[in-house]
Amino acid sequence: PAGEVWSKLAEMVRRQYEDEFGRQWPIEAFGVDAGYLSQKVYAFCHRLASTERVYALDGRPKWKEPPLAMPSKIDVDQDGKKIGAILLWPVGTWDLKSEWYSALAKTLEGPDKTGRWQVGAAHFNFNTDRGYFEQATSEHIEDKIHRQTGLTLKMWVRAGKQPNERLDIQVYARALAHHKLDHLTQSQWLALAAQRAQRPDQVQQDFAELWNKPDLKVPVGELVERPAPAETRSPAPAAAEQASSEAVAARSPQEASPQVATPAPPPRAQPPRTVLRWQRLH
Repeated sequence: PAGEVWSKLAEMVRRQYEDEFGRQWPIEAFGVDAGYLSQKVYAFCHRLASTERVYALDGRPKWKEPPLAMPSKIDVDQDGKKIGAILLWPVGTWDLKSEWYSALAKTLEGPDKTGRWQVGAAHFNFNTDRGYFEQATSEHIEDKIHRQTGLTLKMWVRAGKQPNERLDIQVYARALAHHKLDHLTQSQWLALAAQRAQRPDQVQQDFAELWNKPDLKVPVGELVERPAPAETRSPAPAAAEQASSEAVAARSPQEASPQVATPAPPPRAQPPRTVLRWQRLH
């Protein structure tokens, strides 16, 4: 029955899910495609509005659209009566599909020689079956003539009648991820990592690679300036010159004649090191 379906869906929104470390977390964001049975979707989102996690989504098949644009207010009707209103969020689907296929391409390339995957590669459970991938890759880009302008455009096209629900789910999930994460500041990432990271040193290393900043790859701690370890510091110029001269004098004349003692360069200033930690949302 239809009512039972919506009730089970509500249970999925309210329940908590176990992460890889055995801890329980609620869903951060839950999107429902409002392109079909729109009023029922609106009513469902209205019923769960208090959770502040449920989004009514409307796909926009265009290029250069934001992942999740500014929402519009939509009235919710039940049995011909207005019972409230919800926000309908437009989703820029075409660019997100390109992003998804790019992630799949990185997955196919596999890890590098050190065993590390590229940033942005998609990861899957071993239970993911062939049917999932057939749906998740059910569309491709073709050159099509736009009906209104007559111009030839590159458009995403479904292969025959192949179901594409898994692809839609990936697109909408990415839209919500952009919406929830793109605006986070460094301090907010640090706070999130402190709350959730089981192994923040490894997580922080992955995040450092994203910006390609080696100085970020340091042990977890506070944002502090740290001097270089004593054993790695360059000796003072005077001490280095004296040590070089003594080493030359200790050799035989034949060995010492071509040698030139030069002072070591002054120690290089150590830049401050920034600590950054990151945690995936589950």
